[in-house]
Amino acid sequence: YDAEASISGDIITTTLPTIQSYEKGSFYRLMVAKSNNTNLAFKGGSALMKITLSKSIDANYTLRYITLTSLTKQIAGRISINLASERSQYIVSSDGYNGITLADINVDITTEEQSFYIAMPSGIYTDKSLLVTLGYDDGVKEILLSEFSVSRGAIKTVEYNITTENDFTQELTPR
Repeated sequence: YDAEASISGDIITTTLPTIQSYEKGSFYRLMVAKSNNTNLAFKGGSALMKITLSKSIDANYTLRYITLTSLTKQIAGRISINLASERSQYIVSSDGYNGITLADINVDITTEEQSFYIAMPSGIYTDKSLLVTLGYDDGVKEILLSEFSVSRGAIKTVEYNITTENDFTQELTPR
């Protein structure tokens, strides 16, 4: 719920937060609806980035946070969503932010796959324009993503398996 959200025609203006809190078994997702009566059909107002992690080494690491940083555009703050377009014309205000952090994760990475979700703007992300930072107790791991497109309500998945100690500190090639 956003008490400061507004609607004008088919345009909803609301906020996509720069800090999203992690809660096991749940995730933040921006949902929007417009109706001329009391029946509301909510739709995804944002896309989701799904980060799936696992490890195949015998080392203990606790994931503290994940940050998405756009190197080319703002991705959080006050946003406008055009509901008339299924392709989701998603506009971040000029005073927006280039990063979104999933905070307070505090989860030990295991050999089982574990997934973490971050609400993000739909759109086209050019090659090497979105940086994923995994924050651990002993440092960070940065992953620069290859070009991709994600629409409103869709999920973009990034899978990462930790196979050596260097996987926590060495930069990966885009994927």
